[in-house]
Amino acid sequence: MVMRFLFLVHGYPPVEYTGAPLLAHEYATALSSRGFPCAVLYPAFEDISFSRYERKELTATLTLFEVPYAEFRWLEWSVGDSLWFNHRGNNKDQLLRSVVDLCKPDVAVLIDLVNLPTRWIWMLRELHLPIVKLVLNGEDVCGLIEPFDRTRFEPCPVPLRRDECAEQCLQILGPLSSSWSQRTNVETALKKKWQLSRMAFESAFDLILFRSQGLMDMVSQTMPLPLERCAVLEPGVTITSSSPSERRNNSGCVRIGYVGTLSHRKGIPLLVALFGSAELLQREDYELHIYGSGNENLLADLLRANPRVFYHGGYTPEQLPHVFTHLDVGINPSYFEGSQKVLREFLATGLPVISSRVYGASEVLRDGENGLLVDVGDSRGFLRSVLAILNDGALLKRLQEGARRTAVRTFEEELTQFTELCQAVVSSMHHSTHRRIPRSERMRIDPRNSERTSEEERIAMEVLLARQANELQELRATLQEHRDRIVELEKAFDERTSWALRLDKEINEKNAYIAQLQKEFKERTNWALSLARELAERKEYIGKLQREYEDRTRWALELDDLVRERDRTIATLQKEYEERTRWAVALSEERKNILKRQQELYLSLDLLQQRLHRITSGRVYRLLSRLGVVPK
Repeated sequence: MVMRFLFLVHGYPPVEYTGAPLLAHEYATALSSRGFPCAVLYPAFEDISFSRYERKELTATLTLFEVPYAEFRWLEWSVGDSLWFNHRGNNKDQLLRSVVDLCKPDVAVLIDLVNLPTRWIWMLRELHLPIVKLVLNGEDVCGLIEPFDRTRFEPCPVPLRRDECAEQCLQILGPLSSSWSQRTNVETALKKKWQLSRMAFESAFDLILFRSQGLMDMVSQTMPLPLERCAVLEPGVTITSSSPSERRNNSGCVRIGYVGTLSHRKGIPLLVALFGSAELLQREDYELHIYGSGNENLLADLLRANPRVFYHGGYTPEQLPHVFTHLDVGINPSYFEGSQKVLREFLATGLPVISSRVYGASEVLRDGENGLLVDVGDSRGFLRSVLAILNDGALLKRLQEGARRTAVRTFEEELTQFTELCQAVVSSMHHSTHRRIPRSERMRIDPRNSERTSEEERIAMEVLLARQANELQELRATLQEHRDRIVELEKAFDERTSWALRLDKEINEKNAYIAQLQKEFKERTNWALSLARELAERKEYIGKLQREYEDRTRWALELDDLVRERDRTIATLQKEYEERTRWAVALSEERKNILKRQQELYLSLDLLQQRLHRITSGRVYRLLSRLGVVPK
């Protein structure tokens, strides 16, 4: 069986390259290439006639239908459209019937109904179409489409509460219209919105597909879900991993990349504060590359303050592989996400990611293995993670290796699962003998068979009349301003003509001056280059002097040690010299005594010799010699 698909979404490329429109484009293009006839119905970006739709046949199996948007748009639609649920009197409902009659779809896929009438859900049921609901965001349970606190920049606490939601709506929608500045109107609209959402989930949708388990848990905590008809359809990617050689980095810097819409919900203010911090402004070992469209004014201060931040503008899905080859690591500071497809795209190309713990992030990122997880809104945590990547090259390589090992689902696998689920829904509807919605309930909610309460009608008319009155007053004021402006312009035209002639002359003079400045700039550039070379030479000479100074300092210290050793030796020698001097004096005195004694002994010896001579020469000696006492 060849199924026919009808997709309903709030936009379509090339007008809008964001999550839901891109998903509708990817599904419709891929299914039509497989031979499944597809039609995409979406509201016009600009208002068109209420009595017709714009049809565009892209291929034989892919058709686009552009229809008028609902009574309210964007944030006002999120709370105001519920008040128009039973409204009759315009041709939007007939346009849906005409599209269905023309396409004859087998299944309707509601990616979102932002800017489209909510009552179309039950119209599709009345037309006996099974409905597959894809939940990518929080428009079904949030009064401002995304459950994100725009004043405190943090995700709304779960479960969502109607009083807190009403307070947020008053702050955001109050300045847009006087009707939304009244709390009773906002609370009445939110009560009706939640009733319709609960009714749709319980009895209108045949299959509810969430893009992450975390998003499914958030919705289930806010309102009851028929879990038997709910499933998680994990996003797949079309890009493949690039080899390390394709991502060769010759700059020596860590290239960090942000890829996504420029908005508060995506965490751009946090990104600006992070890379505008003193810790990162003083470093030169990184580059931040930002890709995406949206509110570019959010980046103005950062681009002026940090020369290592580069904004490359918007991108198309076909350009993503080229974008990822020029990065080393991704960063995702979002406050709220539903699908986390961009994380999978980073990982599929072998890039780790520093990401906040938004819904679905922990399902694909493992902290410390293929990325780093930070609490939502924790700017200091993001700073610590970025510094860890910059300071530890081994950590970055380990995370890159973990990212390359991470198995990421392909888009073909996702599309096959989606087709099988839709086939099962269509088959069950064909074999079913009863409708899911009881007739009594359909009578109560069908716009053709129900009556609006006077209170709802009064509030809706007040909102519409207030808007129209404000618009009329603004138009009158604008018309008068334009008339006055025309008179001023006519008066100023002649002045501007003469001024233009003078300006032309000044431009010629300034062109000559600019040429002179360019010449001077070139000369100063050459001078600056010569100064840079001289500075490099002086740095080298200073380094040489510093090394010589260190060598001489060590030599002086060694010499000082030698001098102290010499002084100790001299002191020892002086002490020994004094001792030896005293010993020499003593020896000299003793020598004098010995010489004196020697003289005395010589005198005594002379005396003895004289006496001996006298003895030997006398008779006594002769007598003694005869006796043999002395020799003869």
